[in-house]
Amino acid sequence: DAAANGKTNLHLKAATWFEETGRWMDSFNHFLLAEREDHAAAVADKAVDGLVAQGLWVTICEKLNGLSGASLAKHPQLLLGLARAHGELGDPDKHLKLSDEALKAFGESGDCLGCARSLLSKAMALRLKGMTRPALDLALEALSQLEQSNAPAADVAAANYQVGMCYGRLGIVIESRAHLSEATQYFESVGDTAQSSSGHHYLGVACKDAGDIQTAIIELDAAARGWQQLGNHSRLASCLNSYGNLYYETGIYDLALEFLNRSNGICEDFDLSRIRGYALTSIAKVLSIAANAEQAISVFEQSLEIAADLNDAHLISCAKGEMARAKGLMGEKAQAVRLINEALILTRHLGESMLEGCQLAIRGEILLASGDLSGAEADLIAANEILDRNSCMWEQAGAVLLLGVVHLRQGNTTSAKERIKDAARMAQALGHHGFVKRLGPVAEEALVFACKDAELAQRFESALFDLRTGNHISEFSQEAEKPSPAEVSKPNIVAFGLGRTEVYTDGTIVSPSQWRSSKAKELFFYLATNQGSVTRDRLIEDLWPDRSPGSVESSLRSTLFRLRRALYFDLVQSTPTIFRLDADANLTYDVDRFRSLIHQAGSLPRTNPVKENMLSEAISMYEGPFVEEFYSDWSIRARATLETDAFEAGLGAAEAQIETGRLEDAVRTLSRVVELDQLNESALYQLMNLLILVQRPASAVRAYRDYEQLISREMGLSPGAKLRSLFESLMEERQDR
Repeated sequence: DAAANGKTNLHLKAATWFEETGRWMDSFNHFLLAEREDHAAAVADKAVDGLVAQGLWVTICEKLNGLSGASLAKHPQLLLGLARAHGELGDPDKHLKLSDEALKAFGESGDCLGCARSLLSKAMALRLKGMTRPALDLALEALSQLEQSNAPAADVAAANYQVGMCYGRLGIVIESRAHLSEATQYFESVGDTAQSSSGHHYLGVACKDAGDIQTAIIELDAAARGWQQLGNHSRLASCLNSYGNLYYETGIYDLALEFLNRSNGICEDFDLSRIRGYALTSIAKVLSIAANAEQAISVFEQSLEIAADLNDAHLISCAKGEMARAKGLMGEKAQAVRLINEALILTRHLGESMLEGCQLAIRGEILLASGDLSGAEADLIAANEILDRNSCMWEQAGAVLLLGVVHLRQGNTTSAKERIKDAARMAQALGHHGFVKRLGPVAEEALVFACKDAELAQRFESALFDLRTGNHISEFSQEAEKPSPAEVSKPNIVAFGLGRTEVYTDGTIVSPSQWRSSKAKELFFYLATNQGSVTRDRLIEDLWPDRSPGSVESSLRSTLFRLRRALYFDLVQSTPTIFRLDADANLTYDVDRFRSLIHQAGSLPRTNPVKENMLSEAISMYEGPFVEEFYSDWSIRARATLETDAFEAGLGAAEAQIETGRLEDAVRTLSRVVELDQLNESALYQLMNLLILVQRPASAVRAYRDYEQLISREMGLSPGAKLRSLFESLMEERQDR
């Protein structure tokens, strides 16, 4: 007993010391070992907010589940922390139950603030269960209580955050952005990285839904930085899901899969079932459009298994709706209709208006593909109304374009033109036409019709470009005519690849943000340097050598899209197998001029003075290595070839200058040649001889010393016998003088 008492006292002393130094969890552990559960609970009460901020959900459950119900009831804030942890780990029912217990405990003690916090916790649990409308009602009630009781600003911000989240889930984008912005501004003002990161994340989602893609990316970037800083894996995975959905909607499928697969990997590593279910649903919907519908079905089935285990109605509805679209693409109409009807029943039960609009559009698409024009029209009209009311422009644009196809097939070309014109306006507002790419072959019919109208063809020029260059739909009809040259603005383009890698349009440099990716810039220089046409297979092999042609198509399409946006639409002309730059482009390229000078000089006799002028101009144009910022094999090969051409041009120009007695010009030219190939002893030998001839022996000695140090430092070698003999004779001559 004495030994046991002594051990208990040691644990108590350790627990007290750890508590005084702020090491709450160490203190908690020692209080439990000392069998002082009340003290442990009190310490945990101080630690739980920090654990929540870090997203240490498993730790929270492991620690707090060891406390008795009586201890937790005395510290209802622990009940809220434990509730949140269970929700994050995929158990919204436990989340809801513990929130109710906290609400009861706070109510019994008359803690109004605690009651409001419990209402918010319940709202979050209901939202996670897919019951968004009742969740919004609770969150609004909590917000009202907090505002009326002059509660701490942090709690008001938390309530605004939950309200904004619910509005976002319901598709009421304007209200969602307003509440989330107010919450995020507060969290940032007090340096609350966890909460501000959450705000940035869902503001990004709201901006995406409203079509403000640039702001969405900025907000998601801020969120991802915050979650990485905190090491919060669940929130980072959720943020990556949102990135993936953004790139899916903008039609950049390779980036969408990259972000979604990263999210799925994190979820697997940290057992984040619910978030993984949404990641898998998103991966499957990308695969159904960009790759293989059958593979997508397998992934959808995994997502539905997770959703069933979690009893997550919202996830079940989302997965079934997108799976229906995939089944429709596979031509399995009966299964597609069954799935989408099941999804709609569940969605209407949940009261999620925006999701209902999206799923009505999917059913309209399925019915259109099966020839049921009246059924498709009814669903698409209803979808358009709901999505317009919810400001969900991306989904609405797709529904409107499909409605245009319905009217076109019904023979109502006037209405079809108006619907397609509406879709074009939405594409312009969105800043992209990802909805066109998602619709694939169905969109072709609308755009073939649009091409016959000059206004519509101009509005959809970006979409036409993607449809022509992408292999996800059939080739464009012969009836489709590209915009006339008069309709396409062609800027003056000046490109530099020698010594710098820059492109100017109408005198202004094209910035990295305009290129959007270095690969788009590299593609421009690749096509400009490879004069004439390049086959699709060769282009893919040169720019994406480590990827198979089938896997790189999405990357190629997004890169072509970025290049077109950075310069102008018709700059890259293509067929299914060939790519080339517009032959009528207003393009000035230093590499073209350099090569032309070398080629023309090569056809002239050595004695022709024009030859020396051309070679001198070529060597002066060569300001440095070709496109040094690129490291692909094609650029390395071109770099070596152009450097050799410049070296030989310099030798030829120097030879002509020496023959005509222009020795100082020859010295300058040979000095440039030596700069190009510092290890070429033959060129250095010629330069030293020439320097001696023009009475500049000191310069010859300096050139030799520089070379001697270079090869000793870089290669551990000494100059060759011929060069060394010239140097020694020069030194002897100087000594004799």
